[in-house]
Amino acid sequence: MKIPRILTEKYMENDSLIELLKNNVQSTLIPIFSEKGYAFLSRKKTIESLAEKIETGRFSSFSDLDDLYACTVIVPTLLDEEEIIDIIKEYYRIIEIKKRNSINKSPEVFRFDNTRIICQLIDHEEVKSEMFDLKFEVQIKTALEHAWSISTHAITYKADEISWKKMRLASQIKANIEQLDMLLYNFEKTSDFIAESPYERDITKIKFLEQIKVFFENKTFPSELRPKDLSRFVDNLFKVLEANKLLKPNKIDEIFDYITKEIASDGKSNKIPQSLSLLQYILIILSKKQDLRNTSKYYYNITDEVIAFNKNLANLEYIFKY
Repeated sequence: MKIPRILTEKYMENDSLIELLKNNVQSTLIPIFSEKGYAFLSRKKTIESLAEKIETGRFSSFSDLDDLYACTVIVPTLLDEEEIIDIIKEYYRIIEIKKRNSINKSPEVFRFDNTRIICQLIDHEEVKSEMFDLKFEVQIKTALEHAWSISTHAITYKADEISWKKMRLASQIKANIEQLDMLLYNFEKTSDFIAESPYERDITKIKFLEQIKVFFENKTFPSELRPKDLSRFVDNLFKVLEANKLLKPNKIDEIFDYITKEIASDGKSNKIPQSLSLLQYILIILSKKQDLRNTSKYYYNITDEVIAFNKNLANLEYIFKY
């Protein structure tokens, strides 16, 4: 691609400033978004892309270009978007926020249209640099939008051909992505309209999870014993029950009643150990009623603290090795 000499000169003149801007933004935002589990991407605009952008005719001067440097934050759902906007407002001077769906478009059109924030670094009195005059862009995409973008953009919008069929297919995929994002955004409300088909194992899981919540609410369990994720804890417990063939209809209610009665009894007499995880504690309860099975389907988390309550558990063949 032939690049005008004046653009090459202007690009090279600003390259070191853009690199400083990039390093500044990355050093600020990457730790913040990494801690929150959000993916962060960034790039300096290539001179070829810049030349193409100028030829769109939308910009009146070099200083109007707002994405010489741009970064993207990828969030799980649309529910996370406002948090990102608040973070950007906290650290940068906001020039403009272009919210998704703020551009007029026909209802049957589906195209790239995510939230973009145009920013500048906040001046420091003790530091004088033209870097503070540069504008940069922060895009906010959902994980689904990002997947659509990287999957279709290069082969559809930046190819050496114009294909009605490819454009049509990309738009159809984008329509599905937009619908999925809206379903996730309204997940709690939308799930209320799903017809429920009772599944016995899930009913028992829900019953047990609700009972565990009660034990924490009435302080039968100390708060330190609460798992990070109660639903994951119940899933893991059911793997133990499955390994011991205790999920049969004639067994599960009996086991459920036994476990809850033992927990309630230990709670009243302050016998619930705090040296064990909640699942380890329930393993101890189960081992009082019957011998736990040696099965290759489940590796028990048997530690010295567990063995102190039941030495026989050290004889299990399949034990997780630390």
